[in-house]
Amino acid sequence: MASLRVKQSGKLLKEIILDESRTYTAGRKEGADIFMESAKAISREHFVLKFEQQWTVEVLSRFGDIQFNNERVRQFVLSEDSVFSIFPYDFEFRIKDSKALPPA
Repeated sequence: MASLRVKQSGKLLKEIILDESRTYTAGRKEGADIFMESAKAISREHFVLKFEQQWTVEVLSRFGDIQFNNERVRQFVLSEDSVFSIFPYDFEFRIKDSKALPPA
């Protein structure tokens, strides 16, 4: 099971459990799956997060930037404990092994 933690200025805002059958849109547009409050560096539809054999992030905005591994990128693949940023937000990607969870 994969999840995405959304932080602003170091404070955890929410953790989203990701569904491989869904595509998630992030930005400042009302109704975005991953809503980010209006800021100069954030587009209405900034990036999309989707599963295609592996979780990927792709920038939608012509002017949007994402920092990943200390570089500005347009598209990248997420792996366990990946972190990417759009100031003032940080995103942490996690994979939890459902087999390792104790029985309910």
